[in-house]
Amino acid sequence: MGIVSRSQGGGGGGATTQIFDSTLGAPAANIDIAAIPAAFNHLMLVMFLRGDTAAVATTLQATLNNDGGANYDWEEVINATGANAQGQTSARAGRFPANTAAAGDFATITGYIANYRDATNKKSYAATIGGREGTGAGSFKSGTYGFSWLGAAAIVNRITLAPAAGNFVAGSRVTLYGLL
Repeated sequence: MGIVSRSQGGGGGGATTQIFDSTLGAPAANIDIAAIPAAFNHLMLVMFLRGDTAAVATTLQATLNNDGGANYDWEEVINATGANAQGQTSARAGRFPANTAAAGDFATITGYIANYRDATNKKSYAATIGGREGTGAGSFKSGTYGFSWLGAAAIVNRITLAPAAGNFVAGSRVTLYGLL
């Protein structure tokens, strides 16, 4: 049996500050979060996404600090099936409904980059996703995504998010928080 530690009581420690928030009023090929301040310990992305490509779903691609080199390894696990890749030019950071999914279906993706302002060590991202990708039984998908950025050890000051195909639709929203 493991040791469980719980914090009780009010307040203290982990302040959360909104750094960026954007809800699209029109389709967009990407959402670029630039000039991320180095004032926090960790980053948390909360995303509400849908794409317009002619498919039931598409994947979320991410690059850090405009690094389009083969510096990303990623892994996904969706409903007990998994995939991974090494040496990619962007990272698979989630999955969300696209044009042929039921109208109004969006996915929620919550992702974290821990210790993003450390200029000595490589960075990693971990996320959970959930959303419908169709109309029948079994159309709800949930899973986990993760990637490592193997480029230069540097402070993360920019995150660019894009669908693997097509655009994000109007109503897609991305919020970035800094965690102390």
